[in-house]
Amino acid sequence: MAKRKVVIMGAAGRDFHNFNCLFRNNPEVEVVAFTATQIPDIEGRVYPPELAGALYPKGIPIHAEAELERLVKEHGIDEVWFSYSDVSHQYLMDKGSHVVAWGAHFDYHATWVTRRREMESGGTKVTSAKFHLPWVLGVPDMDAAMAKLKNYTLAGVAEKISCPFLCVHGENDTIVPVEYAQKLFAAVSSKHKTMRIFTGAEGGSEHCQGDNRVLGANFVADWVADNL
Repeated sequence: MAKRKVVIMGAAGRDFHNFNCLFRNNPEVEVVAFTATQIPDIEGRVYPPELAGALYPKGIPIHAEAELERLVKEHGIDEVWFSYSDVSHQYLMDKGSHVVAWGAHFDYHATWVTRRREMESGGTKVTSAKFHLPWVLGVPDMDAAMAKLKNYTLAGVAEKISCPFLCVHGENDTIVPVEYAQKLFAAVSSKHKTMRIFTGAEGGSEHCQGDNRVLGANFVADWVADNL
């Protein structure tokens, strides 16, 4: 299986933490580069091999965020992870729109690569039973299901959506990470689109607003009444 190529956008903080927690020892992912902003004089350096781990004997280069487009196109990047804060919603969505336009996209196969790894390691962040995905797709086992999922992508499709569009998600969703909702929202070309991410403080932050379904359902119903 080809490695997923990733760039992590950061500011010399959360980006390194995310790498160490999610990607450092993951043989299915190649983190091609970090990009840096906010903190001066970070770009041009290398995240050292002593911290990057055995999969990165030369370390990982750190580029200026202005080079992101070149990195995505030149290296055929599959995913870009946004890993810093203190920015506006408009700023984040603008970055996401550009990333999708440059070719880094989202797909259901990538989601299940992460889910399967969590399930088979004995983790508890994924609640799906192992038989569920093969049963839904009508195939005999997980390997066949993963192969079939390679075609389940919104790349080349999301940008064709022009009708009124609502995307509702929870910030604590461990089944479908919130980053996927943000990528989808950024890619949709509709001029009339709304994103609502429920937080843990208000409720509705779990998968499909499982911790407060009424809150999610009411928001959707109100949006439909106001917009359709």
